[in-house]
Amino acid sequence: MDRYINQDEGAFQPGRVVLDIKFAAGSSGAVPTTFADFTLADGLDGTTPASLAATGKYTFNLADSYVRLIRGTFMVTQATYDASHGCTGDVIVEDVDDATSPLVTFQCIRNDTGAAVAVTSGDIVNVTLELQRLTGDH
Repeated sequence: MDRYINQDEGAFQPGRVVLDIKFAAGSSGAVPTTFADFTLADGLDGTTPASLAATGKYTFNLADSYVRLIRGTFMVTQATYDASHGCTGDVIVEDVDDATSPLVTFQCIRNDTGAAVAVTSGDIVNVTLELQRLTGDH
């Protein structure tokens, strides 16, 4: 990774990087198809930033590979709260060290049953990925 990163935070892990991702879900919970349609998307692949596959399975394609994923959060701000709609998500795939196609996949779930569900159209998805780009901590 050769990009400049602000050193605003202190962390014991060397090379800690935080990516904030934000978008409004389209019909059937779809993600934007172009980088420009995200509210926040720095650090995502500019060609294919994200995708929705299966029911509520959201994959975020990273522009760079990393040593490890420290933490990933997926939270939905609903236009009108409904526990049967997508509210949060869990990391189900982390392949951030892949040299050609690094990615993180979340499964969005309902608050009331925990069942898989896509985000409702118009709801805002907020994802934070905390990654490490340097080795050296143990």
